[in-house]
Amino acid sequence: MYVPGALYQVGAGSLADNGQPIAKYNSIEDSTKEVIDWIYRRVADGKFPKDLTTITNPNQYAELLKNAGYYGDTVSNYAAGLRKFFANVVQELEKPPVKLFTLVALGLAFYWLYKRKK
Repeated sequence: MYVPGALYQVGAGSLADNGQPIAKYNSIEDSTKEVIDWIYRRVADGKFPKDLTTITNPNQYAELLKNAGYYGDTVSNYAAGLRKFFANVVQELEKPPVKLFTLVALGLAFYWLYKRKK
């Protein structure tokens, strides 16, 4: 069950490249729920647009994340990382064994975002 504002992390995971531990979750669903909460807190704070459909490209999204204090790298590096990530997602979608899992994971993310908006 989705609970706005709940903490879905179960502890620290492996270390990121900056030496800080990344969050650990019991499921991709819990991770998605927490990301949705984070985005909507930024909307409430006025750091993200109320209409999230106005975010239309990686540079714009990277700029919003940077302004919200999400990362310390440059906008261009982060946007390049986003492009690479999504290019990998497209490649994974083309692989038959992974296709269903990836579609389900992406579907869950969009489902929770849609449910949160209502």
